[in-house]
Amino acid sequence: MASVVQDLNVASALDDYFSSLTAAAETAVGRPVRGGTVVAPEEDRAGSGSATSYPTPSGTIVWCDPALVDSITQVLSGVTHQAIDSMQFVHRATSHGATLSGFGNNRVLIDDLRQPEATSALEIRRLDRDSGDDCETLAEFIAAASEDDLDEADLELDNLDPFIVGVFDAGKMVAYGSGRPSEIDERFDDIGVLTHADHRGRGLGALAVSEFISRRVASDSSRRMLYRCTTENAGSNALAASLGFTLAHTIGAVRFAGTPT
Repeated sequence: MASVVQDLNVASALDDYFSSLTAAAETAVGRPVRGGTVVAPEEDRAGSGSATSYPTPSGTIVWCDPALVDSITQVLSGVTHQAIDSMQFVHRATSHGATLSGFGNNRVLIDDLRQPEATSALEIRRLDRDSGDDCETLAEFIAAASEDDLDEADLELDNLDPFIVGVFDAGKMVAYGSGRPSEIDERFDDIGVLTHADHRGRGLGALAVSEFISRRVASDSSRRMLYRCTTENAGSNALAASLGFTLAHTIGAVRFAGTPT
C-alpha cells in the first residue's frame, strides 16, 4: 500500500506542474493545446524579444514577447500540429535570426527528499529578510559572489525570497538556500541556491537546499518544490539529482533582435 500512495504523490506533483503550464497557455491563446505546439504571449516578456519553449505532455508551449506571436507562428509553420522538443524549437528559431539564450532543466521533487549529512561544525539557521543584521549578512555574502552566480541563483538584496536558510562555517555564511512561490504555480517554491566559491566541493549547496525544503515544508506541509538551472551547470544539476529531484523537461530560450525573418 505504501508504494501505491507514493506513486499517487508522484503523479500528483508532475500533473499539477504541467497542468498549471497548460492551463495558463490555454488562457493566453484562447484554445486547447491538444498535443500540438502553441505560441502564447506573456506580458512579462513585452519588449524583450524573447521566446522560450516548454514541452509538456499536452503539447509544447512557446511563451514569447507578445509582439512576436505572429512572427514565431510563421517560424513554426508546418509543426504547430505536433509537439516539438526544445532542440527543434531552438533550431528553427536560430535559423530565422534568433540568438540562443540557453537551455534549462526544470525539476520537480516527486519523492522523499534525500537529506545529506551535516557536520557538527556547521551552523544552519533561517534568515529574516526584515532583519537588519541578517540583511547585512546577506549583503556580505552577495558582495563576495560573481554576477553570474547571483544571476543563476536569482539573488538580489532588494528582492530577497521570503524564506531563506543560511549555512555558516566558523561564523561566516558559506551557502544559501531559498525559495519563493513560483510564477508557474504558486503551490511550488522556486528554489535558489548559492555556495561561496571558496567552499565548494563540500556538499554545502545540497545541505542548504535540503534544510530549506525541510524547514519550509515543516511550516507549510502543502508546499511543493521546483528546481531550475541551466543545462550546462553540472554542479547544480548534480545537486538537484542528489536530493531526489526528477527532470520534468528541458526548456529552450532564444532572443530576437528584430522581427524574425
